[in-house]
Amino acid sequence: ISRDLTRKGAVNNRDPGDSFAFSLSEGQTLGLKLKELSGDSYLRVVQDRNSDGTIQKNEVLQTSIGVGNLEKISSLSGAGDYIAQVWQVGDGNARYK
Repeated sequence: ISRDLTRKGAVNNRDPGDSFAFSLSEGQTLGLKLKELSGDSYLRVVQDRNSDGTIQKNEVLQTSIGVGNLEKISSLSGAGDYIAQVWQVGDGNARYK
């Protein structure tokens, strides 16, 4: 990732999660945030270390702690391939940016 990126989407009962794959090079750091949330959701960063296509508890690197309509992960560093996941909490629709 060499520049700021913005992704828009929504999670709901039919589509409870969205995933975004990305890579970091050595020395790069990344901050993630969900803002303008219209419902309850959370953000996490995972790394499928054993490449089995399933995320185990020890492969969840960071989970956001949100306040109001903002979910945030402050800093992530270390070279590798990662997945940012946005998940619905409860019922309803949560749009994000």
